[in-house]
Amino acid sequence: MASTFFGLDIAYKGLTAANAALNTTANNIANVQTEGYSRQVVNQKASDPLRSYTTYGTLGSGVDTVSIDRQRDQFYDYKMWKNNTKCGEYEEKAYYMKQIEDLFTDDSTIKGFNTIFNEMYSSLAELQKNAGDTTTKAQFIGYANNLAYYFNTIASQLSTIQLDANAEIKNKVDELNSYAEEIASLNEQINVIEMTGAAANELRDQRDLIIDKLSMIVDVEFTETPVYDTNQPDRDTGASRCTIRIAGGQWLVDGSEYRQLECVARAENKANNQSDALGLFDLSWKNDEDTRIEGYRTQYVQGKITDAQLQTLRDNRQLTDDDYKYIIGEQERYRETFDLSSLRIGGELQGLIAIRDGNNGENFRGTVSAIGEAASGKKTMTIDVTKDYLQDINKLTLPDEGGVLEVGSLRYSYDSFQIVMGADGKVSQYIFELSDMNAKDPTADRIGMEAEVGDVLEYQGVPYYQQQINEWCRTYAEVFNKILAHEGYSDSEKAVDGHGNETDAVLFVANEATSDAQRYFKDSRSATSGSTIDSNSDSYYFLTAQNFAVNSEMMEDPQLMASHTGKGKGGEAYNIIKELNDLRGNKEKMTFRGCTAGEFLQNILSDISLNANNANTFHNSYTNIGRVIDTQRLSISGVDTDEESLNLVEYQHAYNLASKMIQVLTEVYDRLITQTGV
Repeated sequence: MASTFFGLDIAYKGLTAANAALNTTANNIANVQTEGYSRQVVNQKASDPLRSYTTYGTLGSGVDTVSIDRQRDQFYDYKMWKNNTKCGEYEEKAYYMKQIEDLFTDDSTIKGFNTIFNEMYSSLAELQKNAGDTTTKAQFIGYANNLAYYFNTIASQLSTIQLDANAEIKNKVDELNSYAEEIASLNEQINVIEMTGAAANELRDQRDLIIDKLSMIVDVEFTETPVYDTNQPDRDTGASRCTIRIAGGQWLVDGSEYRQLECVARAENKANNQSDALGLFDLSWKNDEDTRIEGYRTQYVQGKITDAQLQTLRDNRQLTDDDYKYIIGEQERYRETFDLSSLRIGGELQGLIAIRDGNNGENFRGTVSAIGEAASGKKTMTIDVTKDYLQDINKLTLPDEGGVLEVGSLRYSYDSFQIVMGADGKVSQYIFELSDMNAKDPTADRIGMEAEVGDVLEYQGVPYYQQQINEWCRTYAEVFNKILAHEGYSDSEKAVDGHGNETDAVLFVANEATSDAQRYFKDSRSATSGSTIDSNSDSYYFLTAQNFAVNSEMMEDPQLMASHTGKGKGGEAYNIIKELNDLRGNKEKMTFRGCTAGEFLQNILSDISLNANNANTFHNSYTNIGRVIDTQRLSISGVDTDEESLNLVEYQHAYNLASKMIQVLTEVYDRLITQTGV
């Protein structure tokens, strides 16, 4: 049976419900410009009725304010996160491809390859008219030096772009780590609040906004599952378990726990490509235990810690059996690395890695055919190759100061390598001299396994363009120098310089990195079938666009440059100069990707333009898709000021009516109590 003041209680409930709706409307209006805010609504339901034991059965008991819920559709969040991942990837690719495209500009304002190359050949044409003139020779050598400087500049700027992308990878990793920590903290706060029965709307908005930003950096997989009481499975605890996995399933956040990525700079002798900038980062999951065990392993290899000392640590349970076996080299140690070659990383990180490490899938790989020992006592590993780009020394990108061979699940550092020439003049084998730093020597079970240096990255990034300009410089320098020194021609007469002396001097050389010395590629001239060329020898492998240079002796004395063959011929003879002129457009003398020497820029620009156009097209497409998804999402979760204005009026009327009801009932109770009571 309802009490005498039952009507007043019903009116009070209506008043509080209208007040809650007004406050929620005020909160929505206040946050209309707040990034990531989701519109909130008051969830109301009729209160449980009272049994009256009359003909009408029950009495309505007013309204209950059940909760204040945010309006959010998780489906649109998932769509937005997946789209952000693609948008972030192509945004980075478009940005850096534009920079690479600008490097090869050749127009009226910037002298590029075509202009410089044409100037050099115009000067060579003048030299053909007056082959014995010192001034004309000096002018030509000067233009040749301009060509070398052009490639030096391009290579240096490509390295700068690579370092910029590398630095941005570090920034993105720092952002990712910060977001992971914030999400883990928010997860804990959300559970603390929601286990009391309240809804942590604002905290959930903050978490979703952070995931929005995280999805631009890397691919995100978000799951949230309720936590049940094992003793009372039907009881709603209010808690939930939020997990976030990135880059194809690697866990980042699990409830209030999270992991951090770290950037580890590659050592100078651990590069993936010959022209890679120093200090590029590899990524791995932070683990203090890994650092400690690696320290013990290094000390053991260096002889600074003995097996007996390791056994003591093992007995004291400071090392596990697996740790001990790893340190002494009996087995590999499992560690969770962040695979940079994965195509599932997604986001800005994927785009940056593609630009920094993209090699068009042309990393070093072959089959181990033998394990041996060098004269120095170090172990060697012979690897047979079949890929076309590995059989041509001018296309080779192996690091010349050591690197890391991955064979099966094991990794071996090498200090140098030898190239074995086959009967067809192509490279048939590589013999790697392994470093003493390897904890375990390779065994016969490695024979037949695939060996790799670096990763396969099917994108034309900085390493690819470095390889392309290196290949052109090597090929052009080799052919030009052979013509100049009159190598390999049927004419048995020697090349003669401007002083009338027989000569084999070359024009294009390679500068040493740490001295003023230059390399003249004499080892390449003596390379024959079955011979070997060392990675540190004077071969065209050593020449890169970075160290491409003109013979300094010819710069000082232009007459050292040969112009003809045969000592008996006059100084104005020019048969060598004529052949050099023919090199410009003769595919039989030199071909680069099926084109002539002078068509280098067209080949490079075709790659760059295609990649830049694809990146821009996809970025624009995903940006537009993102706008559509965001509009759909905002239609549900966004605050509409017009709608809130209508709600404000509606809830105000409800509040006024509830107030009026209380006033009326107050008068009723006043009459009942004070005027009818005895």
